[in-house]
Amino acid sequence: WIDLEAPTADEVQQVAREFSIDPRVTEDMLSPTPRPRAERYGEHVYVVLHFPVWKHTHQLSPHQEIDFVLSKKFIITAHYDTIDALHKYAKIFEVETILNKESLLDASSIFSHILTKLYKSVGYELEYLHDTLKQIEHKIFSGDERAMVAELSRMSRECLSFKRALSLHDEILEGMKFMASDLFRQLPEHLWASFQEYARVADALDSRIEELTELRETNNSLVST
Repeated sequence: WIDLEAPTADEVQQVAREFSIDPRVTEDMLSPTPRPRAERYGEHVYVVLHFPVWKHTHQLSPHQEIDFVLSKKFIITAHYDTIDALHKYAKIFEVETILNKESLLDASSIFSHILTKLYKSVGYELEYLHDTLKQIEHKIFSGDERAMVAELSRMSRECLSFKRALSLHDEILEGMKFMASDLFRQLPEHLWASFQEYARVADALDSRIEELTELRETNNSLVST
């Protein structure tokens, strides 16, 4: 597993030469990709996914992009922000290596483990959103309904940002199962846990959006009154 954090163009090119990565993938890794995607290039698969962040971010962007390159003998991750979930999994990976369990891992299982950690991290972000909505609710019924109009608009923007970032993940992962089944025979099995975590996050996000909608309707009624 090669993890590239804020790599220079020379570092990306060096890794690309070492692992014979398609030049089109190398070019895409050097700049942000606006939409998630998964494509097959010969013996490796290139995946781009965006993960929403709110509290746990080290930059101003509401999304963290991670590029994955998977092959039978390696997996490469590239990102331009410090991603806490990746650091946490790196520690687990290091322990498994020390315990000689790396033989049980392949690129598809590492990919799945990373995804599961990332979705759990998004779940924590949604818990912060839930707590903030509870604080807004308290202020609405404490006579601060006018001041909460702007706060509710800000929270609506955050929820839409989360929805936009996660909207195509299930399609990307489902497509990967067909695209790379010959490279990674256990990919569907490995991705099952990631799908489960994604489903939990998607349900939690829908619940936050419902909470927000109800609060906005209540607040608008109070302001009108």
